[in-house]
Amino acid sequence: MKRKLLLLLSAVLLLTVSCGKTEPSENIASADAAYGERVSADSYISPACVYTAGDGTVYAADATGGRVYKIAADGTIAAQIQLDAPANCIIEANGNVYVGKGGLDGSLVILTSDLKQQAEIQTGHTPNDLVFTDNTVYVCNRFSDTVSIVNLADNSVKNVEVGREPMAAAYLNGKLYVACHLPEGAANEDKVNANVYVISADGSVKTIELCNGAGGVSDIAATPDGKYLFVTTIIARYQYPTTQLDGAWINSNGFAVIDAATDTYKTSILLDDPMLGAASPWGIAFDGNKVHFAASGVHEIVSVPMDKLYNIIESGKNKGVELADRIGILDQIRVRTALPGEGVRSIAYANGKLYCGQYFTGDIAVMDTETYEVSCISLGEQPAADIVRVGETLWYDATACYQYWESCASCHPSGRVDGFNWDNLNDGLGNPKSAANMTFTHRTPPVMITGIRADAETAVRAGMKFIQFNTISEEDNKAIDEYLKSQLPEPSPALNLDGTLTETAKEGEALFEQYGCVVCHPAPLYTDLQLHTSPILGKDGNWENRDFATPTLVEVWRTGPYMYNGSAATIEEAVAAFVPAGTSEDDIAKIAEFVRSIGTVGEDYGVEQLYSELNGTTAQGRPAAGSAIVKYTVRCQSRDTEPAYTKLTVKNVDGSVAFEKESVIGEMQYNTAVEVAVEGCTVPEGGSVEISITDKKGNALATTYVLTAK
Repeated sequence: MKRKLLLLLSAVLLLTVSCGKTEPSENIASADAAYGERVSADSYISPACVYTAGDGTVYAADATGGRVYKIAADGTIAAQIQLDAPANCIIEANGNVYVGKGGLDGSLVILTSDLKQQAEIQTGHTPNDLVFTDNTVYVCNRFSDTVSIVNLADNSVKNVEVGREPMAAAYLNGKLYVACHLPEGAANEDKVNANVYVISADGSVKTIELCNGAGGVSDIAATPDGKYLFVTTIIARYQYPTTQLDGAWINSNGFAVIDAATDTYKTSILLDDPMLGAASPWGIAFDGNKVHFAASGVHEIVSVPMDKLYNIIESGKNKGVELADRIGILDQIRVRTALPGEGVRSIAYANGKLYCGQYFTGDIAVMDTETYEVSCISLGEQPAADIVRVGETLWYDATACYQYWESCASCHPSGRVDGFNWDNLNDGLGNPKSAANMTFTHRTPPVMITGIRADAETAVRAGMKFIQFNTISEEDNKAIDEYLKSQLPEPSPALNLDGTLTETAKEGEALFEQYGCVVCHPAPLYTDLQLHTSPILGKDGNWENRDFATPTLVEVWRTGPYMYNGSAATIEEAVAAFVPAGTSEDDIAKIAEFVRSIGTVGEDYGVEQLYSELNGTTAQGRPAAGSAIVKYTVRCQSRDTEPAYTKLTVKNVDGSVAFEKESVIGEMQYNTAVEVAVEGCTVPEGGSVEISITDKKGNALATTYVLTAK
């Protein structure tokens, strides 16, 4: 982690819990008082996309603050506009500026050249890239898995289904090429990879498979001569156990080459040096003589001369050879330029300059493509990073990794999954398992599918040591904890636009209870925090015979493939493996629709963790019979807080109350946790623990948290 973020962390103020008119009980204390005031995410400037117009004007879209910037050729801000949702992507065409905005209710916003809003057109979930041609805008809807074709003549919209998380698109020869972020299908196949989809003028769709292990796809661009398309990708070496990092053993970083004449995959080329990774390749830009790649994880630009690159691609000795297996193939011809900020993602070229959106530092680095000298354009005052922002930056920062091969985000993009099975050493060799979603991991111990780690705090530190082969400070580890704790699930594309369940999902919810799914997957975390013998073991031919931790179903729509070994490509397949034999396909589909919809609607407050003590040992999660409950933590993830009240109830096996204590939390800061201390409470044999959070009128602010004794 770069020194400046540590200095920012040390400079933050001590947290004081704002109580308003309702004072907290004496047993309430801040759970993270040393980490300072939280900053609302929309206060940060996070340029996720930059675009250059022909006259040298630069446009930037801010993914956290929802701002759009127009930057004059001299580097001054010529205009800006504040939108009511994140601005994810931006282009300029035909005298207008087009912005992809928002999440579940994503839309295309049309602005004038001086950023005055003219129109807004509904598209899909989280517009992530835009392409303009022939009075048509193509919108990549990341979480709808669709491309919206917007006819600007009448603002009509046609949606075309593509692959998993379309991240970027390029238009060439009358066809749209759409690069999808993650692999599709089961993870236990011989070949697992992300794809590029080609949408032709007649509406037909063709799939181009990238190389085995291709994932984390972030951008696609056509070469100036139209001969090839380049696609930035992480190439996962998931077939190998995670025993080392040297030589790109786990993850390598590069770009795929697609032959535009035949619409076929040709090869992939690594940007890495033999002993220095170029982690997390992101944006692509051409200048006439060179191609430039944003190596986001190491905060660098990698520049390669086109003529020498073509010699490598088209060399007779390389014909039919997978160049992704040749680390260092660009040695002697590439230039790596360090940028002054953090998290370069989108890049764009104009008039001898490369404009680089530095996501975490909130500005635009400008690199002279001949001299490689770098200056910066400020987009405004960036708030000092709070502990969550520091943790998020660390999550994407590969400079904390041995030889810079990968960041945490390489296997867990956005804290979620990469779609591969990995053979980690924590539970023995030869048993690869799916990468896990980090959302709510700190609330659902034990962690890892076999429960091999007692809690997520332990897993974070083990991951740095045994996956990134490095040791970071405890302050940095705590920052990563806070970032992961702060994550809320993205609303499912299966929901109505207002975030409510569809009628089919409501029917599925009733069946979810009827068929007993709720026994192991109770709300609000949709896990009982217990270990169980999986009913699929032995049926899939795998030797695994140990108990598995019940996974949370929160945001499961985003975290396929399913089962411990990624053997189920769809939620329907996973549901079918657990419901009683003979369950109708219609019922399975309805249950799957409900499961696909699970999130945390109305859960702005929530119990984060329960701590108990037995024989001098403190444990998190489900308490053992005879243990003493010592405290629990409650997190607030809403900016519109109100005085909150909590009640702990411990029940005997017959349902009678053994212990009960009410506490006043008061008004909490955004994205913080408080501790509620408990004394004199012992968990009875066969008993249960319930924690409720309500407003002053007794209305629930969160689903009651229920744990049964071990």
